[in-house]
Amino acid sequence: MSGAPIILAELAVALAARGYALTVAAPADGPLRDRLEAAGVRVRVVPHLIGDATAAYSAIAGHDLALVNTIHGARAVHAARAAGVPCVWWVHEAGFGRRLADKRPEVAQAFAAADALVFPTAATAERYAGLLPGPAPAPVPFGVRRPTGAADPRQPRDEQLRAVLLGSVEPRKGQDTLLRAMALLPDELRGRLEVQLIGGVIDWPFYERIAPLAAATPGAHLLGALPHAEALARLLAADLLILPSRDEVLPVALLEAMAAGKAIVASAVGGIPEALTHGHDALLFPAEDHAALAAQLERLLREPALAAQLGAAAQARHAERFTLEQFVERMEAVISNALASQAEQHR
Repeated sequence: MSGAPIILAELAVALAARGYALTVAAPADGPLRDRLEAAGVRVRVVPHLIGDATAAYSAIAGHDLALVNTIHGARAVHAARAAGVPCVWWVHEAGFGRRLADKRPEVAQAFAAADALVFPTAATAERYAGLLPGPAPAPVPFGVRRPTGAADPRQPRDEQLRAVLLGSVEPRKGQDTLLRAMALLPDELRGRLEVQLIGGVIDWPFYERIAPLAAATPGAHLLGALPHAEALARLLAADLLILPSRDEVLPVALLEAMAAGKAIVASAVGGIPEALTHGHDALLFPAEDHAALAAQLERLLREPALAAQLGAAAQARHAERFTLEQFVERMEAVISNALASQAEQHR
């Protein structure tokens, strides 16, 4: 239930409603199966789908198009080329993906094997400079639906500032930066900030380092993994989303917060500065700079009206560029173009 599978499921459900016959193949079962099948999407569990080109070939052959949903799917891109099936490669990963491409030749070579490339942000595409077969394509940013049940961001709240951090527990997500920032808040403000850190543990040594920090930080609550619906409900009940990441593409949690009209404090990494403007619809700070993050949190605590102003502007930005409908239209255009190009080649 991380960002890329959630967005893929949204796309599959929307395309099925538009008349596409879809199969979602994955190397293991998961919690999205019921939603996909309820929408008429076939689900296939194909063991070794990611690591074995033969398994990928068997899943792809006979289809009109393959959409490969991760940098890990490089072998599936090559399998689609071998099967004569047009392939759209949707690359979500930023720094990790580039390091993988530099390490493994089959990943680097897959960029030329794909019929179309999709990157959620321009910053993501720039990560792969020198590997792309031509100019970087225009980014196709994710889109999310506006959630129901969100509090009116203009509604007055008490002096307590309620925040969430949604992200897996790993150095990339920067939970340590937030905890160090909270320790720098003036004494008279610390009791007014409550932060729920929500996410499953990916890096246990990192968790073991931050758990004592969280326990010693007033107002910090390390909650672990929660179902997506519950995590979203906690976001809707909060005033603020904090994203102190060291590396990002375009976090789904960021878009959900925008759609819900929540104030956002985030590190200026990856595609985040493409989505938000500091001082207008968010407060941005340099990655790993816990003092700069503390200053932004202090500003929100001292200016009670600011969170509502930022949230309203973020919600307007979501409606302008990041709705689910806009995203589906852009992705359908990529798919249609890839199918048309294949048909043209066979004339």
